[in-house]
Amino acid sequence: LAQRNLGALDFGIYYWRVRVTGSGTWSATRRFQIAAQSQWQLARTPGDLANRLTIGTDPAADIVNADYDVMDLQAAQDKDYWYFGFHVPPAPAEDLTYSLYLDLDHVSESGATTDARGYSITTIPAYRPEYAIYVLQASGVNSASSVFLYHWNGSGWETVKTLSSIGGDINFNTDYVEVKVPNTAIGHQDTTGSYTVSLFSLTDTISGRFSTMAQAYIF
Repeated sequence: LAQRNLGALDFGIYYWRVRVTGSGTWSATRRFQIAAQSQWQLARTPGDLANRLTIGTDPAADIVNADYDVMDLQAAQDKDYWYFGFHVPPAPAEDLTYSLYLDLDHVSESGATTDARGYSITTIPAYRPEYAIYVLQASGVNSASSVFLYHWNGSGWETVKTLSSIGGDINFNTDYVEVKVPNTAIGHQDTTGSYTVSLFSLTDTISGRFSTMAQAYIF
């Protein structure tokens, strides 16, 4: 499987197990990741269509309340920033929150054990986040001062930072949200291997939670 000629979307998390032909006992399940490439370039501009490199998809109209439907996830990189984007319903009737979980090490049981803002979120043990980003949308408006970044330090969440305070930015165009996040803000260095990214939507308050998860992929 790993030796095939990989295309732009031929990546993800693969699980395997083996057994002796016939009625042999199956081995324990193992996994490996094939990373999507970030297609690094020297500089990028928020809102540029070239930033829309799809790393995950989710069927449209698969939930009751269409306001919360997230259908895809894009990621791209330049020398100083990561660009995460996703399509959203163009005119939601409700205020809501979009969240991105970033897992750096893919180690089972490593990472946050709770959600940074108190939501009831269940994560796969191998992909618990070290960073969490929340995009708060109110009355159809997004701003960098309403995007919040949290870092898990191994035992708890550190003090929240806004995207505007760390030199980041957000671009919103009717049905597409894109956040520009500094490498240093999410622990990215020259030696960083890959990230797992999970995208989901939530109500703007902790009570009355509603979420939908887009598949997590490695890049």
